[in-house]
Amino acid sequence: MSDDPQKQAANPPEDEPARENSSSNKIPQEELSIQDLAAIERNAVDARVRRAPRYGRFIFVGALIGAVAGILAALVVRIVTDQAVNFGAVTIFSALGLGTLGALICGIIAVVQDRRSATTDELPESHTDMGE
Repeated sequence: MSDDPQKQAANPPEDEPARENSSSNKIPQEELSIQDLAAIERNAVDARVRRAPRYGRFIFVGALIGAVAGILAALVVRIVTDQAVNFGAVTIFSALGLGTLGALICGIIAVVQDRRSATTDELPESHTDMGE
């Protein structure tokens, strides 16, 4: 048999049944006994999905916006001033400086957003005392 994962996924071994979809693995409600349902109710725990921001993406977008702003600022400086300045150095330094500043600002925004979502995602009182 080949080591190609795509061929293996397309042709599963004969001793393993092919999975049609994930819903076929669920047990229908009618097949559960009353004892099973009671056990599930006793052991069930309320859960919530934590929707945290993706810090890397926030920081990357902030750095990208800052770098573009730095390049545009260097272009404006070049147009406004008629002095003989090294345009490449001005562009690089302004892009790096504003890119770093943008990454820092967007990182702070992500942290603030995460803190706010953590304090507002509390479970209501009616859900916390269902088992008692």
